[in-house]
Amino acid sequence: MSRLLLILAIVFIVIVLWKSMLRKIEAGNRNDTRKTIAQNMVRCDYCGLHVPEDTVLRLGGRRYCSDEHRALHNEPRDK
Repeated sequence: MSRLLLILAIVFIVIVLWKSMLRKIEAGNRNDTRKTIAQNMVRCDYCGLHVPEDTVLRLGGRRYCSDEHRALHNEPRDK
C-alpha cells in the first residue's frame, strides 16, 4: 500500500511540474507575438533616410534624421 501511495505522489509531482513548464512556454510564446504599432515614416530632407515621424527633427518646414543633418541644411553638399 505504501508503494502505491509513493508512486501516486511521484506521478502527481511529475504532472504538476509538466503543466508548470507548459504554462511558462505558452507565456513566452505570447510575449513573442506582440503586435507592433505601425508608424508613419518620413524622409530626411538632407540624406533621404526614412525615419519614424515621431523621431524626426524639424527646422523651417524641413525634416531631418539627426542633429548633424539639421545643422548642415544650409551648407552645400558634395556629390
